[in-house]
Amino acid sequence: MFASATILPIVHHHRRQHRFASSRASTKTASSHGRRRNQLLVVTNTNTNSNSSGICGIDLGTTNSAVAIVTDSGKTEIVPIPTINNVETTRTMPSVIHFTSSGEVLTGHDAVPFLRSDPKNTFGSVKRLIGRKYRKAKEDMKSVSYECCFDDETKRVGIKVPNLGEGVSLLPEEISSKVIERLVLEAERYRGLERGTIEKAVITVPAYFDQTQVDATVDAGMMAGLKVVKTLREPEAAALAYGVDIMNPDLDETIFVFDLGGGTFDVSILEVGGGTLEVLATGGDSRLGGDDLDVAVAKWMSKECDKKGLIVDFRGALLNARRTREKLSDVDVVNVPLPPDGKEVAFTRQMLEKACTSVLRRMRQPCVECADSAGVNLERLRQIEEAKNKKKNRNKISTRSAGRPFDRVLLVGGATKTPCVRKFVENTFSRKPELDLVDPDEVVALGAAVRAGSLSGTIDNVDTFNPLEAGLIRAFAAAKGLNNTEAGGAVGDLEDDDGEYDEFDEAYLNEDEGEWEDNEIPEDLDDLKEMIEQ
Repeated sequence: MFASATILPIVHHHRRQHRFASSRASTKTASSHGRRRNQLLVVTNTNTNSNSSGICGIDLGTTNSAVAIVTDSGKTEIVPIPTINNVETTRTMPSVIHFTSSGEVLTGHDAVPFLRSDPKNTFGSVKRLIGRKYRKAKEDMKSVSYECCFDDETKRVGIKVPNLGEGVSLLPEEISSKVIERLVLEAERYRGLERGTIEKAVITVPAYFDQTQVDATVDAGMMAGLKVVKTLREPEAAALAYGVDIMNPDLDETIFVFDLGGGTFDVSILEVGGGTLEVLATGGDSRLGGDDLDVAVAKWMSKECDKKGLIVDFRGALLNARRTREKLSDVDVVNVPLPPDGKEVAFTRQMLEKACTSVLRRMRQPCVECADSAGVNLERLRQIEEAKNKKKNRNKISTRSAGRPFDRVLLVGGATKTPCVRKFVENTFSRKPELDLVDPDEVVALGAAVRAGSLSGTIDNVDTFNPLEAGLIRAFAAAKGLNNTEAGGAVGDLEDDDGEYDEFDEAYLNEDEGEWEDNEIPEDLDDLKEMIEQ
């Protein structure tokens, strides 16, 4: 069914013209991730004549990426990606691209072997550099095996590709576009569609991405051949995939999203209530991820070999460490073969936790800082929980200084399947995380597909507005005596990406009171739309 290797064409000529054409398009297609914090406003405007065949949701990850589609019945599905020689399929694809000397482009599993054999023409972790100014990305450029350069035209990071010719460089978004193109191609194959049928996609971005990085991600989608690209912040996508009932007008929850990918660690706090979902705070460590857990286990293996006088290839130990860590997600003990004779040594979950102690400690500080910025003292909450468990002085316990505990903790990223990571999360937040509802590897792509489904009307619409826009719509509903559902259904046709709203006249809404100014209540939603467009 599939070719042995998926080869994409190289299109690097006239890239300057293409780049700026797609940048102009991004003014309309990127979601409103401006200077203000974002809110999701859920609206119920289902189109019974919807067509989901031309849309998909994409998780463009640092280490791995995934794509999900929406069926005509409104269900979201992860698209399986074939591995090398199509021996099997996986539900995620390595975010790796290789440019061959003959001018071909290999992506995903096909490109991974070249990370060792041809590192200068093989590119991973490109997401770290997308949309970044050269002077601000120097530390991240040191962590990659390929050569970066200064792009004179954009003043941003460029990436040299020797196999394309001497002095040839591409922008990170141009390289990332090949990952997106491959994911879209696999989605079309999975649904039995002709090439080019999928023209619209929702691509997720980290919560901390600035507007330049968001625009560069949109550019990557446009370069991949998509005609409409919208973006969705990853923690918002996670909330949608986990089924957070944003539509419930009585829901009032604070949610912590713990996202541990292969190479990055992101944390976010979401507030859900009144039909909106708002990102309150973000944090993390861009140089911390599941790979660090593998390094910790590999070091343990190397020490065991040293004790026995054995010589070990650390790269081989690293691969073995990853397999061991992943197996411990399902069993309590794994027998690890050591070179050269393959003699096995038992490695338990307790030993894994001990080996990874230093990595787990690095995760705690971003969690504490993010929670603190939202008014939650994690250490105080832990003390309160311990006191409750001991059933001592229960009546004297005060939660005033601790802040409101998180109602839910959502796990994102394959590394969160690691037992010691889940234990760390439970101990840190004094609450068990949501388990077994959605595969953490697939959460973000599925959430993006939910958003994509809303674009086609296959799934009840979910739209993104900044707080002023969301407040404007809620105030309109209050002034007209509409409930959340009625207001949402009415505003579902608003084309929120057709202009920049940050500069429109704030006199229409008294934000402090949440009410309309006298004589300024629009007669209907057409008037409201006109006000916003102004």
